[in-house]
Amino acid sequence: MTRSAKKSGKRQPLEMQHFIFEIKEWVPCYSLSVNHDKFRETAFREHVGIDLNAVCVFPQSLAGRSVELYVVGDRHCLKPAILQDDPGWRPRCVGALEWSPSRSNFYVGVPHESVPVITTALAHGLFRYVETYGPPLKRSKSLCSEFRFLQTVNLEEY
Repeated sequence: MTRSAKKSGKRQPLEMQHFIFEIKEWVPCYSLSVNHDKFRETAFREHVGIDLNAVCVFPQSLAGRSVELYVVGDRHCLKPAILQDDPGWRPRCVGALEWSPSRSNFYVGVPHESVPVITTALAHGLFRYVETYGPPLKRSKSLCSEFRFLQTVNLEEY
């Protein structure tokens, strides 16, 4: 008789899947405000990002459903403070997909310097799809480990 993964302490490999969204509309967003936080590190708070309206095209079970994608510029995205405090720390995801009957969202933080590149590519029609990769939805959420923009998609490859 084989021992279960739970009893032997070994984790089962995490099942992963792709989620692909066709971009329908997008709008850049920007704001600057005074930082009133009690434990602030900066005098001002800046938000730069891109809001995208999209439709799921893969997996087939979610195809046709609308989703809002929020791409937010983050100055500390590649070198988060927690990594300086704990060199063994590992991120869990690059973005979070939340899927519900009434509203579906995907949130991703990208390096602040990447936002102008992404905006330029979107303005020229070079990015038409968003692909994420992560575990299947569980409790209507997936913490995705990969995110990318694509110009074309061949759904037969998935």
